[in-house]
Amino acid sequence: MALLYANNICSEFPRCGMHKSCAAKMLRQLLGRRFLVFAIAWLAYASGYLLRKPIGVIKVDLEQEFKFTKLQLGWMDSALTLPYATFQVLFGSVGDTLGARRTSSAGLLIAAVSMVYLQASYGWRHIFFLPSVIVAVSSVLVFLFCSEPSELGLVIPSKDLQTTSNRDVSTVLSWSELLKMPILIDVSLAMFCLKLVRYCMYMWLPLYLLSHLSYGKTEAGMFSTMFEVGGVVGSATIGLVIDRMFKGNGILGSAISALFCTVCLLCFTLTRHWGVAFNSAFMVLVGAFNCGPDTILGGSVSAQLGEMNGRSSAASVTGIVNGFGTLGTVVQGPLIGFVSEHYGWPAVFYIMVAFSMLGSVCIFHASTLKAALAQEQSTSSGDSRRDIQRLLVEQEI
Repeated sequence: MALLYANNICSEFPRCGMHKSCAAKMLRQLLGRRFLVFAIAWLAYASGYLLRKPIGVIKVDLEQEFKFTKLQLGWMDSALTLPYATFQVLFGSVGDTLGARRTSSAGLLIAAVSMVYLQASYGWRHIFFLPSVIVAVSSVLVFLFCSEPSELGLVIPSKDLQTTSNRDVSTVLSWSELLKMPILIDVSLAMFCLKLVRYCMYMWLPLYLLSHLSYGKTEAGMFSTMFEVGGVVGSATIGLVIDRMFKGNGILGSAISALFCTVCLLCFTLTRHWGVAFNSAFMVLVGAFNCGPDTILGGSVSAQLGEMNGRSSAASVTGIVNGFGTLGTVVQGPLIGFVSEHYGWPAVFYIMVAFSMLGSVCIFHASTLKAALAQEQSTSSGDSRRDIQRLLVEQEI
């Protein structure tokens, strides 16, 4: 397969300064490196959640042992997620400067060390010790193996050509310039809404199942993973669905997925007393349709926005989008705590339905803006070609 692919693209290699006979060897190196980096990046990303999930699981114990109110439990969520949001925004520009490998490994190591310090200083059931060890190991693996292709002397033909052609106009934008980019505000607001819903499920679902639906403690802990199960399925399949059904239009596919999430969340709310089967089915669907757009908007869409028109701000844009999303996780803690304490759990889920709908509206608006920009660029390119043809005709005359 590598040889066949090399034959298809070998015409590009001379322009890259690479001999045609080196194509197959280079592609084999790229394929092997891609699988290694994917495995380590997956481990590093997954290990980050090991430091977040325990808070949601132990909420019941904290409420019973320390007599915390729901609002106090919500502020604990904010204490966890506010530093995360801050560093996610700031590390975007750092990533553009130092590179993704150094930034990611440093962030993981800081997270692991901070959790070990908190546990050593304050304790609490040693729940964060093993996750911290795993995160620390992940940071070392990222630093050692997740190198940029240029650091390894590898060339990616199409990307190398694009980078070379845009090098003269490529710029790292300031914050004020980034925030003026079309589509960015809509995508960021959508991420805010989707992350708020997502972390409400992470942090509060076990407590809701135990106190409102009369699940046992073990059943509540086990069932709360249904959202994560759906999230794994949605995150893994949404890219394939978008490529096949929406021709790679990630924004439109994410908008429709967010709308389905809203519908499934409303169905879960209306059928919450129908038993475990209905609860499980709708919660899996909510997780799939919520986490799928999160993956696309916070990853490929953000990177594309940062690289439009020769920009070199992919990490900065990704940091802003995901940082806005993490602000949603900061807000959800006290918001859900206050609402559940004063208005009851049904009001919590109707609020999440409203935020999910708002997120889908923002993504649909971003899709409309993207289509308008594409049409404008197409019209501009057509006018430029006609001007060139007219000049050539005039010169011939």
